[in-house]
Amino acid sequence: MQCARCNKFSLGDGPKVGCKVTGDTDSSCRAGDNIWIRKCKDRKRDYQFNIIKNPGSGDQVRVDGTNLCLSTVNNRYLELRNCDRSSTRQLWKRIDNINKFELRPYHQRDWRLKDAKCLSQLHHPKDKELVGLHRCRTTYDHETMYWEEYHR
Repeated sequence: MQCARCNKFSLGDGPKVGCKVTGDTDSSCRAGDNIWIRKCKDRKRDYQFNIIKNPGSGDQVRVDGTNLCLSTVNNRYLELRNCDRSSTRQLWKRIDNINKFELRPYHQRDWRLKDAKCLSQLHHPKDKELVGLHRCRTTYDHETMYWEEYHR
C-alpha cells in the first residue's frame, strides 16, 4: 500500500480520479491522503504500516514514522488523519485466518459476514487501485479481504 493524493474519493482506479503518488517514502504522506495498492516488489517506494494496540478498544493502523492513521470516511472510503485513539473512524479489528488476516472497522467486529465491511480493494491486487471498505461477503467470495504481515 502507498499514499496517494486524489481529486475526489473513489473505490476504483486511482488515476481515473486524479490520484498521484505523494513521494517515495512514508514521510511524504500527509493528512487527507488516500491509500492505494502498489506492487510489493517496488522497492523505490518502501512504505510500512504499524499496528497501534489500544487495550479495551480497536487497534489503529499507522503509517510508519508518522502520526497518520487509516481513517474511514462515510463508512466507505479511506483517508489518512492524525492518529486519535478516541476516533471510532480509526479503530480496527484484526480477524486472523491462519497466516493472513482481515481488517474490519472495530464497531463491526461482531457483525455477520453479509452485513460487515472489510478493508479491501475491488479486484485481486491491481496496481494503483484505491483501498476502501467493501462488503465482507463480496471480498470473501473474491478473496480480496485478506492482508499479510511482513517482518523485516
